[in-house]
Amino acid sequence: MPRAPSLPRGPACGLLVRRMAEVILLIRHAEKPDPNAGIAGVSLQGRRDPEGLAVRGWQRAGALAVRFGAPDVASRDAAWPRPLTLFAAVDPGRSHRPHLTLQPLSERLGVPILPLRCDDAPGAAAALSGAAGPVLACWRHRELPALAHALMPGPAVGVPAQWDEARFDLVWRIGPDGFTIVPQRLLAGDR
Repeated sequence: MPRAPSLPRGPACGLLVRRMAEVILLIRHAEKPDPNAGIAGVSLQGRRDPEGLAVRGWQRAGALAVRFGAPDVASRDAAWPRPLTLFAAVDPGRSHRPHLTLQPLSERLGVPILPLRCDDAPGAAAALSGAAGPVLACWRHRELPALAHALMPGPAVGVPAQWDEARFDLVWRIGPDGFTIVPQRLLAGDR
């Protein structure tokens, strides 16, 4: 039986060599409803939705779309690169807030939101690292530290043990210079 021809390998070919994403940005989904504080969740159309985002969450989602989706953002600030790939955490039986948070940016850029299982940090890290970058992933706060640890090529220096439950206004940036936390400063009251 004749042997199948071997495929060319190496950088000149580009078929079998994949670069690791240069910059991976991690954000928590935007603000959620808080029935104890009288804050309802709403859909994008403004209908009551307990699994949706709070009004402030939709404001943040829109502000993220403007900040990451601005045509000249790359030339203004390296901390806010225009994402080429978007990921959102999914897990059965829970809200779709990570997807909702990225929806306005996805529409602005014309880039689809790729779903990844929230409970599989190593698998998610492999997908994020292998994607065309810059990569922006929207996640659930409890699982963000595990994902950040899985993304770090060496010791996870500077990665917090947990995401502050009260914070929706941070970006965790993993790049060639290591791990940094960048404040969003998008809405009044952001720290």
